[in-house]
Amino acid sequence: MPSVVPQVEQHVIADCGHWIQAEKPADVNGLLLPFLERHFPANLTGRGTMSLCDLSNKRILLTQAGDFMGPALQRTLQACGAEVVADNRDFLDPKAPQKLIAEAGSVDVLLLNLGVPAPSTPADQVEDEEWGLLFRHMVDPLPRFARAVLPAMTARGHGKIVLMGSASALRGMKRASSYSAARGAQLAWVQAVGAEVAGKGVQVNAIAQNFVDNPTYFPPEIQANPAFQARLQREVPLGRLVSAEEDSHFAAYLCSDAANCFVGQVFRSAAGGAIKEDTMQNTIPTIIRKRFCGPPNSGNGGYVCGLLANALGEPAQVTLHAPPPLDTDLMIVRDADGARLLQGETLLGSARPYQFALTLPPAVSLADAEAARPRFSGYEQHGLPGCFVCGTDRCEHDGLLLHTGPVTGRDSTVACPWTPDSTLDAGDGTVAREFVWAALDCPGYFAVKDQPA
Repeated sequence: MPSVVPQVEQHVIADCGHWIQAEKPADVNGLLLPFLERHFPANLTGRGTMSLCDLSNKRILLTQAGDFMGPALQRTLQACGAEVVADNRDFLDPKAPQKLIAEAGSVDVLLLNLGVPAPSTPADQVEDEEWGLLFRHMVDPLPRFARAVLPAMTARGHGKIVLMGSASALRGMKRASSYSAARGAQLAWVQAVGAEVAGKGVQVNAIAQNFVDNPTYFPPEIQANPAFQARLQREVPLGRLVSAEEDSHFAAYLCSDAANCFVGQVFRSAAGGAIKEDTMQNTIPTIIRKRFCGPPNSGNGGYVCGLLANALGEPAQVTLHAPPPLDTDLMIVRDADGARLLQGETLLGSARPYQFALTLPPAVSLADAEAARPRFSGYEQHGLPGCFVCGTDRCEHDGLLLHTGPVTGRDSTVACPWTPDSTLDAGDGTVAREFVWAALDCPGYFAVKDQPA
């Protein structure tokens, strides 16, 4: 029986985007490499040649081998020496799990790779057919597999079930209620069954993934979309997708004897982009990318305020206490009083719930907005020409280009035409809220600055 992995090493293994990456080189040399040397015949010469697990004594049954993570998993498991029984059927037939186990014979590991394309139906339009289909594909097979495979595993005192799940269950996602519910049911099942059979030598665990390269959810046409690339930079601390190889090597580790100490666990593999919404962990790792600057070395105030307001999830009053640095690891922390943006212990911004009434001014016509734009004072002299919102040195699909000029006959009113580009999409066809906040920032300044004395 392998020794229990020390907690600090467990964290590095369980939550990293790169398999051999830590915050400092010393962390890798001092923690991760000794761990790998103890437990694996490792080849650590680079990401392209990873071979971290010895599975030569394992017979692994892989479901849906041609879909979702199946092809990458099969390649990695075989490279690690496992005998892989690859199956491609679906499990809509209630008898299919029992039939498959009977055909496969004795297996050491059941690797449940169950995935279907995720619908994007608004919650009030989800029909019973959609809801039922997702559960029939991804949830109903689970107890059927348990009946088919667990008796033999518990009788011999060893075995594993590893589920390839989704981080959509760990974070509220718009237009994903049916899919997230099915994925959430999977993770709850893993935690309950994992606790139940742990004392019988069987380990049941799950990987909850998102932002992992696979053809089911991130096909090439999605990855090539500028809006998706912008979303990666905006929402994913790693700034890229986790590779299929990185993800499949973590699955291989969970299939190995080195992972015997993990039971009923849900491990996130989401490039840092999945945050569980609960009272124990209410923090959001945040990086303000250079694109979203106001001054050259700090974030645009409106954009940063929008991030904090988003974290609060309700109407908010936001205060900036210090310039937020760019391309730096920050943290948004939520509590009963609101939300705070922190750099270490330094408070950069805070938000609190705030209810207020707005008196909206009459709308400016498109013709008046077009006429006002040439009067933008920043064309003559601009203190922050690189500003994300109003900078004159920015270009389309980079800055907002809100060059607002005074509207004739309207006091304290500036305007310009604006067509939001695809990089500002919140994922549901609307402009993401942080960009709406940003769009209200600089024009408010010029509405005061550019009025006649």
